[in-house]
Amino acid sequence: MNIQIHNRLPTTEEFVALRSSVSWGTPTAIHAQQALKASIAGVTASVDGKTVGMARAVGDGVLNTYIQDVIVAEPYQKQGIGDQLVSTLIDSLSETNNPNCLIGLFAADGQDTFYTRFGFMARPQFGFGPGMHGTLSDLAKARGAA
Repeated sequence: MNIQIHNRLPTTEEFVALRSSVSWGTPTAIHAQQALKASIAGVTASVDGKTVGMARAVGDGVLNTYIQDVIVAEPYQKQGIGDQLVSTLIDSLSETNNPNCLIGLFAADGQDTFYTRFGFMARPQFGFGPGMHGTLSDLAKARGAA
């Protein structure tokens, strides 16, 4: 399998298809375009030329940024693609964002251990996956990039 990670947002069609593939709802093309336009960074994963994953960031890039829509299509999960997407997105944010920018995310229930490996800290909330955060500089240190 030839996995490639690209520093780009998905197309509208890719975004809609990926969200739908993991049952996160299917936004209209207009809503998908608006969401993507509000992104400050994005990465995609492709296998043999087909886009099978994505992650994006939203926020101001100075004080607060949130990782959104970390998606890997079902047949490609558990193969390290999610790790590559999040790592590449953090690297991209490290190049452009304030190093003390708070990077937050909301993990799906049961996925918090995936994010703690990158240096995020869990903030448990009953009934939901935890909200998590870490400053960009701490995330870089946790990954050995600093």
